[in-house]
Amino acid sequence: VTRAPSLGATPVFGLIDYADPEDIEHTYDDFDFKVLLLRVLLQRSAVATFASRAELFVNRLLGHAVTLLPSAHYNNLILEGTYQRAQGGGQYVFLGSSVGRFQGAGPVVESVEVQRAQFNTVAGGATVSSRFTLWGKLRFRELEELDLFSFGPQQPVPEAPVVDGWLSFGGLGVEMAFDAADPAATRTFSV
Repeated sequence: VTRAPSLGATPVFGLIDYADPEDIEHTYDDFDFKVLLLRVLLQRSAVATFASRAELFVNRLLGHAVTLLPSAHYNNLILEGTYQRAQGGGQYVFLGSSVGRFQGAGPVVESVEVQRAQFNTVAGGATVSSRFTLWGKLRFRELEELDLFSFGPQQPVPEAPVVDGWLSFGGLGVEMAFDAADPAATRTFSV
């Protein structure tokens, strides 16, 4: 009598080692996203180690074209990913590894400085929804007629040092959604 082999619960061991270090350089879209590095070690069907680096390309903020200055990564905010173990499971955490100042945010806002960035996947399934959350400072342009905003560099009197004024912001969300079956073709962004 010949019996077919049956597999029970079998622990999985493996390594995912993916690297694509080239930055997103140019796109006509307002935003784009790319994984630069992904390293995952699986031992006994569990994540033993996890390391990732991703980037969020930002072409427009507050409705206006922007340029990240200074930057070695074009208009990309770099996010470092780690896996944090918790009782009963764990979570993947992506945080900005560098800050940047986006210049040219429009006729009222001079620049947007991103001091902290975080990436979270909000929902999975057939449609994956993720969120980039940004915190930082806004610098407004000095308006000639009437400066209602009053956040920007000011020199109260000649010879006095320039006072650098900013308006802090937090929780600025950039939503990314895509169909899990075809992420590249269906990816959308909204603020």
